Amino acid sequence: FFFSSRRRHTRFLPVSWARRCVQETGGKTINGSTQLCLLEGQKHQILEGYCACFGEAKVHDDSYVSSLFSFVERKTGEAVTTVHISEIGVPKEGAQKFKKKVDLPLSGEFANDLPVFMHISSKHGLLYICLLYTSP
Repeated sequence: FFFSSRRRHTRFLPVSWARRCVQETGGKTINGSTQLCLLEGQKHQILEGYCACFGEAKVHDDSYVSSLFSFVERKTGEAVTTVHISEIGVPKEGAQKFKKKVDLPLSGEFANDLPVFMHISSKHGLLYICLLYTSP
């Protein structure tokens, strides 16, 4: 399976956020970057990640729905794949913005696997990650 250069744009309307994702291959690796943009304030941030999504879920309690951004990061030269989940909207009154960072366990023959799709389920409060099996 071989990517050349792919660009994807996503816009999350409730809070006017957008992302631009670029993937390029160099032999057996995929290098990716994601540009996170706040459209109203014309601010942006470059992230070393190649799979991302926006969504809504209840992370503080069962009465408040938070706007979330999640992306997968694998820094160049490292074997660790990390999932980041951040609240991008206004947090519940009296609460801090939700931020979570978790290592994605990929080992053995799947150590070089990579996420290709993410989805935040507001109904179930789960983050789904689909992986592309790449043989060694």
